[in-house]
Amino acid sequence: MAKLRTKKKRRTVSFLIVPDDYAEPLNFKLNIGTLKVLAVVGIILFFHTIIGAVFYYEYFVVHKENTALKLKKEQLEAENSQIYSLAAKSQEVETLLNKLKVSLGIDAKGPPEPNTAGKVIPVPESISGPPEKSEPPPSFQEYQNVPGMQIKSVSHEKSTFHTIFENYPTYLPVDGIISREFDSSKFYEPLSRYHHFGIDIAAKKGSVIQAAGGGSIVFSGWTTNLGNLLIIYHGNNIFSYYAHNSRLLRTSGTVKKCEPIALLGSSGKTSTGPHLHFEIWKDGIPVNPRKFIFSLQKKQ
Repeated sequence: MAKLRTKKKRRTVSFLIVPDDYAEPLNFKLNIGTLKVLAVVGIILFFHTIIGAVFYYEYFVVHKENTALKLKKEQLEAENSQIYSLAAKSQEVETLLNKLKVSLGIDAKGPPEPNTAGKVIPVPESISGPPEKSEPPPSFQEYQNVPGMQIKSVSHEKSTFHTIFENYPTYLPVDGIISREFDSSKFYEPLSRYHHFGIDIAAKKGSVIQAAGGGSIVFSGWTTNLGNLLIIYHGNNIFSYYAHNSRLLRTSGTVKKCEPIALLGSSGKTSTGPHLHFEIWKDGIPVNPRKFIFSLQKKQ
């Protein structure tokens, strides 16, 4: 007898959806195979979404860190540029100071020895110390004569003059007699005995010496030829120095115009009597102090 072939019945899963508004329920069937395929696709999509979210988060974090690092790099480059600029300016100041030291024969030897050689410059008894009050503000025309200070317009208010010219060496450091004038004719012969890069102001020993202008003390100490020496940097490549002092009242830091800095004396090998040897240098070249000191311009 022939066996009758029976058709295998497919297994299905029925889904019934009942709406809340009592409408006709929805009924549909899915066979097991289709349901398995949908489950596999759903799992794949789920893991794909998770992996994509992880990669996107990592990309977002890395991008944010890169942006922060770029900003930090730009800040560091700007700071490095400022440091290089300050280093270059410091090197310029040091170069100018070294030129001054070489031209003046500055060394770092021990304390001064008593100086008994040479003729003492007579000082009249009428000469006293520096005036108690500073000089009044000079006129606009006098300011125009200061090297490197060509000014188009300046207010005549005292506070404005004080603000602009506080650091410029325009004040006579000590009241006295000009015993020797400026002479730079032998400037390019450093070993010449005849050059005189400043002016000598004879006055009583112990007279108070005041700063010709505000600035920073860049050197203070003993030198063989100039004795107790003080050098002040006023900015704009301008230096003033005060030599042959008996005592230094200030040795470091910043000073203001007319501030006491030393006591007049006769220290150093080249001194022949109590006086102040006063020089002004600009851009590494000695300048006649009369071009800066307004009271000396009036006496010319």
